[in-house]
Amino acid sequence: MTLALLVVLPVGWLVGMAGRQATPFTAELPEGAKDSVAAFSEERWSEVDLFPQHGPDRVGMRVELLAETAPGRRLALVLGAQREYFVNAPQPPADVLVYWWPGAGTGEAGATAELPKEARLLGALAWEHLTVLPLAADVAGAQGRLLLYGFVDHKVLAVSKTFTAGGTKP
Repeated sequence: MTLALLVVLPVGWLVGMAGRQATPFTAELPEGAKDSVAAFSEERWSEVDLFPQHGPDRVGMRVELLAETAPGRRLALVLGAQREYFVNAPQPPADVLVYWWPGAGTGEAGATAELPKEARLLGALAWEHLTVLPLAADVAGAQGRLLLYGFVDHKVLAVSKTFTAGGTKP
């Protein structure tokens, strides 16, 4: 029996490896994934202290609202963050997602609060690089807040001041 397994298992593994399909690969990104800062060149406003609950010991996170110069005139938020933003954290969060929380935000989402049900995912925060987050048409011109959500910890890490996307400086 053991001798049969010593012969059948390696042969079965080789047949399986030979018959597997190649991993799909594409040389170019889809059109929606090519957004960059260059596409959004008209600055509407720029703010460093949009997340007020982080005191003077915190490094500011730069948030800009940019508009496209193309006929569509889409809007995008650009976040420039460094890992030092979370100075007092034992280890900076690895995966931080950025959400749009519509409305004036009458409820307060604290550091341990769950993600509000009406929050919409904008994208992931890229540390040490500019993060371009295009806004959907229904978000542009709406009032709300940004939420930084720790994917690993499953908690809201930071809540911005209320502002109007597409409006004037908060």
